[in-house]
Amino acid sequence: MKTRLLIIILVVSIMIPTNSFAEPPPNYQGSFEYSKWVVIGNITTVEILSEPDTNRAGFALYTLDIEKYLKNPIDNSTITILGHYNIEEVGRTTASKLYEIDQRVLFYIQELKNVPGYDYIVRDRTSGVITEKLCPENTSYQTGLCFYNDDPNRAHPPCINRTMEDCKQHRVTFYDESEEIVCGAGTENIEGICQVIQTDRMKTMGDDAPFFGIFAYLDNFISWIFGN
Repeated sequence: MKTRLLIIILVVSIMIPTNSFAEPPPNYQGSFEYSKWVVIGNITTVEILSEPDTNRAGFALYTLDIEKYLKNPIDNSTITILGHYNIEEVGRTTASKLYEIDQRVLFYIQELKNVPGYDYIVRDRTSGVITEKLCPENTSYQTGLCFYNDDPNRAHPPCINRTMEDCKQHRVTFYDESEEIVCGAGTENIEGICQVIQTDRMKTMGDDAPFFGIFAYLDNFISWIFGN
């Protein structure tokens, strides 16, 4: 009996999801919303202000010749921006690698307050190098994503730090609220979400019914293995 219980506990503990260190995908629309400017430009100078180490990213100062403003256009044709940077061998960080002179980039630029001498900083992860074009064919850049011209519910992330072919593999689909939600057998639409229809037995057992059901299934399975 003890052996059977230990096996059940072990299997269930493996099935229960645990927190991981995987980073969430970049939020391009969030970056667009919270940025002062979004620009395409070419880097003309790079000045390293500090080196990265195992605990923190380094800082660099970039001068950018503006090719196009994608948000809040102004008359400035050049801008000087502070940016974090890191190297692959040092620590775990979301900072970008050091940008280089003559790279064509998409920068999400945020105002920097309370740092004397520096007015703007590049938002990491969503900014990057444009290797070919910013958006695939039949799409246009709007509010942080490359939306299909004939379907506003489909989009691609901007093509930065990757080839166009790789970029085409990453697609975002938006749910159209006007579409009817079709739920599968044994489920029902409750406020836009397909939920399991509770039976009388499940209502008696409460919200933990599926969890206890796992125990019952495993107990029967292990009994079959041990022949008792």
